[in-house]
Parts: sequence; structure tokens; C-alpha cells
Amino acid sequence: MTSITDQLIEAVQEGDITKITQLLDQGANVNATNSIARTPLMEAASGGDDATARLLRAAGASVQQCDHFGDSAIVYAQKQGHHRTADLLSSEL
Repeated sequence: MTSITDQLIEAVQEGDITKITQLLDQGANVNATNSIARTPLMEAASGGDDATARLLRAAGASVQQCDHFGDSAIVYAQKQGHHRTADLLSSEL
């Protein structure tokens, strides 16, 4: 069975706002990480998904949390060329 964290990260990768909301309502940890310490917010930032990033931030996702490589969600957005998303997250520091 897939963990609620894995389900949340998958829903973020798919941009499924309804599923993300359901999982958060079921108690999914918005700052949980996968095997390389990537958070749902990092996944949203990497994909330039502003709507999901806003939802996760409203649920308490940390902008400053870093993965095993020392990269934050802002860095993920910047590396992928999603400057609007990086600016959005930077404005919330």
C-alpha cells in the first residue's frame, strides 16, 4: 500500500488540487519528504505549479526546508526556469 506521503507527492506531481486537498484534510504532513528529502512544495516548484504551491503554503509548507542536496523549493523553481514560482515563494519568506 502506498503511504499518504507518497500519495501526496504523486498528487502534487499530477497537479491534482482536489486529491491534494483531500490528503491534507486526511492529515498528510505537508512537509513530509521522499527518499531524497524532497517535499511536496519542492515538487510543485519544480513543475512551476503556482496554484499547488499556494495551496501547500497555505497548509503550512516550509519554503526554507532543504533536500539532501541543500536545495529548497525556491532553488528547484529557479533551476527549472520557473521564475514566477520562485518569486512567489521568495515573497513569502
